[in-house]
Amino acid sequence: MGEPLTGHTDWITALAAGRPGGVPIAVSGSADGTARVWDPATGRACASRSPGTTAT
Repeated sequence: MGEPLTGHTDWITALAAGRPGGVPIAVSGSADGTARVWDPATGRACASRSPGTTAT
């Protein structure tokens, strides 16, 4: 186990993991209204979405 992932400001309410294109990722959703995509190798968020934003 590594260090805890940090970034959300409220409880994590959803968590998923996958390997799209062979690249491992973790995705978390929080009661703070954000979703984050994590690089499990580094423990860093590589993308996030906040309330009111749309995909492009």
